[in-house]
Amino acid sequence: QLNMQNWVSLHKQLMIQHQNEQLGLQKQFVILLQDPSLLLPAEGLKFEPRLLDTVIDASHPINLLWMQKLQSAIAETNIAKSKILPQVAIGYTNQSFRMNPEDANRYNSVNIGLNIPLFRSGLKQKVKASQANETVMMYEKDKALLDLNMQIQKAWFNYQQTMDLYQHIQKGLIPNAAKMATMANLSFKEGQISYIEWSNAMSQVQQIQMQALESLALFNLNQSTLYYLLSK
Repeated sequence: QLNMQNWVSLHKQLMIQHQNEQLGLQKQFVILLQDPSLLLPAEGLKFEPRLLDTVIDASHPINLLWMQKLQSAIAETNIAKSKILPQVAIGYTNQSFRMNPEDANRYNSVNIGLNIPLFRSGLKQKVKASQANETVMMYEKDKALLDLNMQIQKAWFNYQQTMDLYQHIQKGLIPNAAKMATMANLSFKEGQISYIEWSNAMSQVQQIQMQALESLALFNLNQSTLYYLLSK
């Protein structure tokens, strides 16, 4: 009975230690966020497998960002091209001259001008440089999307692995652990096994339960990573 009390006391101490660690983390968030309210998780970990579409569509933020950069580069090229072309200027004048109050004569004139760039070679070089920048932007866009797709595929593989691992633990190991705990408690109460044997059996049960908790946490982490990469 004394050994059982020691075991319970040890676990109570571990629970207090975990609570203190959680409080310490909450205080760190208060300092980082400069918010006096303590942050608490809205809900516990859940196992909710979902079929996610891992295709990067046109509305993905990364796609939109690089499309905007590419459009800016194209606009710069168009501006550079427009400076090479002759500029036509048209002006219209409508005036009236009165030598006396009864004079109502009006005079209209139209002015047309043509501005031709003198240094066309330098402007052409700017156009070529701008077009080269377009090519670089297209390459960088394709590279960024390729890198993102590789990250998504890796995250999806990890997601599938942790999902399979958690299901295996829940369907196979957890039921066996529950049976092991029941048999160990009953055998210990009836004096069929010693405290050391009971303690070893309960340690195995706790290890299985810890594996289930860790696999569930890893599953949720991988799922959150996928949501982040896919911007869901």
